[in-house]
Amino acid sequence: ISSPHFPAVYPQDYSNEIKLQNLDFVNSTTSNTGCIMLIFDDYALGLSSFIEISDSNEVRQYALGSSLFRPPVVLIQSYKMAIRFFANGGRASGYRASYKFINESADLIEIPITDCGGLVDDFGGVITMYNMSSPNAARLYDCIWLIKPLPTYQQNTKSHLFVRVEQLSSLGKFNLATFYEFSTTNISPQSLTSEYLVPADVGFYIRLRGRLNNEFKMAIAYAAFSYTECFAIKDFVCLNHRCISSDLRCDGFNHCGDDSDEQTSCSDKAAISPQDPIWWMTHTPKYYFPKLNDYGDFGATSFVLLVATLGVVLFIASILALLYRMSSHSQLMRERQARLDFIRSQIINNPDEREVEIENPPSYEAPPDYAEIAKIAQMEK
Repeated sequence: ISSPHFPAVYPQDYSNEIKLQNLDFVNSTTSNTGCIMLIFDDYALGLSSFIEISDSNEVRQYALGSSLFRPPVVLIQSYKMAIRFFANGGRASGYRASYKFINESADLIEIPITDCGGLVDDFGGVITMYNMSSPNAARLYDCIWLIKPLPTYQQNTKSHLFVRVEQLSSLGKFNLATFYEFSTTNISPQSLTSEYLVPADVGFYIRLRGRLNNEFKMAIAYAAFSYTECFAIKDFVCLNHRCISSDLRCDGFNHCGDDSDEQTSCSDKAAISPQDPIWWMTHTPKYYFPKLNDYGDFGATSFVLLVATLGVVLFIASILALLYRMSSHSQLMRERQARLDFIRSQIINNPDEREVEIENPPSYEAPPDYAEIAKIAQMEK
């Protein structure tokens, strides 16, 4: 099942409803109603679009929005399921999902692990998986990676995008690793090859499904490159004239295609075989599963996390200090205002009723006028 017009962009005002029903339990009188499992193969919703999933009683069990890279596996203990899609003003390619009727109870069903993939949107790196389960056991995985096209402003410097399988071992007969172009996800998957190349404005859709044990190992290298417009500071020129990001040099993986970015001058990593367990500890992939492992760059990650935590603590402390000062100043102003109000009330309610006697002004002689002054001056002469 899929959203309207998938993989083309769905209309902004569109909505639809898809109903699934297991006919084996329509007229059944038993209490067992079976289950319906829904697994999303593609998922890209607009900002305001969403999906609602309900059971046979029209009770909403799941609400899925646009913030998810890939929704979890939907499992409903019911013989009916309704999937309602609402564009709600958003625009994107939508979703595609596969469903399965299971005539068993939900607690007997093994749900595949789907949080092992992700979005890959940088110039290059490596996706690795190893030690995915405990010894003498295997777990069911369904992983999807999307290597998206490069942004428009980067297409001027990188013209091609490739993936290469560096390591892929211990795959059972039910496992499938497929590569095909992200822009045409509705076509049949291409067969697995050692290297697959597409233009830079096209991406990859990579999916790995199957039961993986502790001996499973996978390493997939990817990189964007060009044959022209290499920059001396940020790019590295391979011997085959490919121009890749300089960050991919000496990371332990072959990004050039001729291994010229991993020469013996880098380190002794080139002398270690992928079959050697140490190989998985000496290399530095961008994306690795499971998330907890012994990679050396964990120290830098911990340091960054510690610095970020201290920064957040200092920011919160400064905010609290500022609030305390504002509160103290406000309290002081309230106290001053209370004092002024008290003084004002005393003046208004208890005026001083004593009469103030005004004394007569002192007597004084008027100054002589001009004629008298002139007469006195004449007499003195």
